[in-house]
Amino acid sequence: MGGQDKMENASLIWSKFAQPKHRLIAWLATKKRMLTKERLGQMRITVTDMACCLCDDQAIETSQHLFGNCPWIQGIRRSLLQWTDTQLHAGEPKLVFDSIRRKHWQKLKKEVMAAIWGATIYHIWTAKNKKLFQNGNVQVDTIVTQIKKEIKERISMIKLSNRGSMSRGFIQRLLCN
Repeated sequence: MGGQDKMENASLIWSKFAQPKHRLIAWLATKKRMLTKERLGQMRITVTDMACCLCDDQAIETSQHLFGNCPWIQGIRRSLLQWTDTQLHAGEPKLVFDSIRRKHWQKLKKEVMAAIWGATIYHIWTAKNKKLFQNGNVQVDTIVTQIKKEIKERISMIKLSNRGSMSRGFIQRLLCN
């Protein structure tokens, strides 16, 4: 394959339900191209404090920590999983997209769940940058509300086809909550 690994989750990441800015950040995250503090250190760029700025655990800011294990993001994950009435394993972005792809869900539900996960990655990244570079704090409920709003708007903009009729209950649940 010319040295490049196959990206099995591309159709989920680049689906019509995800906003372009979410798609790009999710794509970079699955390819481990996000400039986490760990990655900056590996690139020999001086980082004075390697700890995650979102939590108080003093854990090194890695992709695994930032998008999977960070206690600060657990509230976001919990709220979104409750909203969608689904279960997903925590972990690096690629592993979560793999898990969505392997679920025995209708394609439409997989695309919407992938869009929610992409939006989550995007908002975690922007919250981290706001805290790091602007000394600002973003509340978990603010992020959850924003993700729900963006996903609902995206779903409303896209006319659902007949093939999505099996997932209509899932879609209606998201739009009403």
